[in-house]
Amino acid sequence: MIRSWIEAMRLRTLPVSVAGVIAGTACAVILDSFKPAPAIACLVFAALAQIAANFGNEYYDYKNGIDRKGRAGFRRGVTEGEIDPKSMKAATYSVLALAAAVGCTMLLFGPWWLIIVGVLIMIFALAYSAGPYPLSITD
Repeated sequence: MIRSWIEAMRLRTLPVSVAGVIAGTACAVILDSFKPAPAIACLVFAALAQIAANFGNEYYDYKNGIDRKGRAGFRRGVTEGEIDPKSMKAATYSVLALAAAVGCTMLLFGPWWLIIVGVLIMIFALAYSAGPYPLSITD
């Protein structure tokens, strides 16, 4: 069961979300304005937002009938019956809430409008699979 949850996190996708943080951190180093605390907060926020998006994709693709048992590609724990759909939905929103909490710490280091950026990131993390025009559908 733990293996199914780890697979649902899709850890191999995390480099995509943290690449921007690494690039921004490199710019801060070059400009001699690097601070470890906000860099770590950004990194954790990015990883949590990616995991929430992956969990949401698992849940909403199952709910919308997009994924089928035995599908080609990586396994889907919810579709295969290894993860309860209600648990995946709860995990999606719990990880999103944790990301929001971490994101709020950025207000200690940056301007108020980071709230808008964080909210948009979280909306798009869900909209990827749950929105009116989900990008996860490949038809």
